Amino acid sequence: MKVLLFTFGSRGDVQPYVALGAALVRMGHEVSLCTGQGFDSLISEYGIAPTTVSIDYREIINRPIAHEAFRSISGRFKAMREFKGMIRTQFDEMWTVAQEVEPDVIVYHPKGFAAQHIAEALGVVAIPSTLQPAFVPTGAFPNPFTPLPDLGWIGNRLSHDLIDRVTRWAQKSLIGKWRESKLGLTSRGPTNFFEGYDPQGRLRQRLHGYSRYLAPAPDDWTERERITGYWFLDQTSHFQPPPALEHFLATGAPPVYVGFGSMPAEDVKRQTKTVIKGLKLAGLGGCWRRGGAASIRNRPTASIPWRRCPTIGCSSAAPWWCITAAPARPMRGCAGGARP
Repeated sequence: MKVLLFTFGSRGDVQPYVALGAALVRMGHEVSLCTGQGFDSLISEYGIAPTTVSIDYREIINRPIAHEAFRSISGRFKAMREFKGMIRTQFDEMWTVAQEVEPDVIVYHPKGFAAQHIAEALGVVAIPSTLQPAFVPTGAFPNPFTPLPDLGWIGNRLSHDLIDRVTRWAQKSLIGKWRESKLGLTSRGPTNFFEGYDPQGRLRQRLHGYSRYLAPAPDDWTERERITGYWFLDQTSHFQPPPALEHFLATGAPPVYVGFGSMPAEDVKRQTKTVIKGLKLAGLGGCWRRGGAASIRNRPTASIPWRRCPTIGCSSAAPWWCITAAPARPMRGCAGGARP
């Protein structure tokens, strides 16, 4: 069976889909993965065909306007207007890739929501997937994309409804005319970007690529939602840790791994101080992976100690090796590049 995976963003958005694709390859399927620039070698290493669009999402994430989008709703609208042309380019190139691959089934990340419309045009199945519990409404917790505390069952549901309505409104202006002009589809099509598509009208399961121990399925979810567990890659075999890191791990109690992804934080200094304070209060050392939300990024890869707290800067090549040595693994940012 030919499987086409769509995902876009930073390494945290891509690596889990490489793991998913690698598992499908081991099962005998022919897998292609469509994403942005910079990941071809990672994808090819696992027997998956890279089908890259022309956009470098890692560069876009580092732009000030992208930082604004992560910090406020008004920033999201501003970024949407700024990147409208780029999104149309992504849609066009996704369609070109799908025509070339001729898949039997498509699995897509929410950032590749045009995939369900492409599947309709091709007459194949499209399966939605996500790495966070953020795209299916529930009363169990507020939508993670809002800064809201627990509002109770009704309030939590309303927070999901708010984000869903805003997202639908924003995406309608992007997908409507493109769906007709590019795909030749005159019907309205799915309004929910996380709906998926089946030529026979059946409801397909939606895949949630995280642990049920971290986020159990809420009671108001149906059997359609499948929490699969994390999609892991084993990247520990080729990494040689620096001597300072080996020495640190060999002395004292096992450390806590603190991982920061590429997403920017609202207050980097405050977040950094909170982590350091927590380690001090617990009397524990830490392996610290630098990232977009960590303020120690310019410090040496290994430093013992840091501010009297035995914390090590753990480079982006080392997170998996560090994780295997740590008893507790707090995470921040995208769910893929390094996860518990």
